[in-house]
This record gives sequence, structure tokens and C-alpha cells, in this order.
Amino acid sequence: MNDLDRAEKEFQAELTNDPSSQTAIAEIGEIRYHQGRWAEAAEQLSESKTKTPELLYLLADSYFRLGNVEDADLNAEAGVAYSRNNPRLADAFVDLLKKNGQADLAKRLSAPR
Repeated sequence: MNDLDRAEKEFQAELTNDPSSQTAIAEIGEIRYHQGRWAEAAEQLSESKTKTPELLYLLADSYFRLGNVEDADLNAEAGVAYSRNNPRLADAFVDLLKKNGQADLAKRLSAPR
């Protein structure tokens, strides 16, 4: 059993005990992302209502991979806002936007914060 499988088992057990555990829902989303299961990752991360910039990055990237540009853009904008104390992560969002053809939004979000 690999690390992702162990983590999934642990968080599924947590969800069995508390189906509304936002942390467990978000962690399952992160696992799905690393498994390349973009639709499930987006569903779980969105359901978790996360405000964690690193998870918002995974959510935005998942949406881009699914072709859902509008939701990807919205989550990237939120991620940049929540990354105000982490310029490197904010820059990662800008790079993600550029990579996905969203140069105008990337430029607007990379303006001095």
C-alpha cells in the first residue's frame, strides 16, 4: 500500500465518523488531485470550501485540466487573495493562469499587491 492509499484510508475513516469533516473532504480532494482524478479532485476540494491557498491552487489547476476556465479563474483569484503573505505562491497562481491562456487575468493579479 502506497502513501496515497494509506492517507485515503485514513481520511475515509474520518469521513465515516464525521461526514461533514471539511478537512477530510479537502484531503480526499488533494489525494484525488495527486492521482490525476481531476473531476473528483475538483468536486472534493470545492465541497470542502477550502480557503487554504495551496488547496485552491490544486482546485484551480483541476478546473483548468477539465476545461472549466471560469471556475479555475475564480479559484485562482481567491488563491492570490489568500496568498498575500506568500508572494511565491501568489506567483505560482499567476504562472498557472499564464500557462492556461489567461494572460489578462494573470497580469491584473500580478500587479503590485
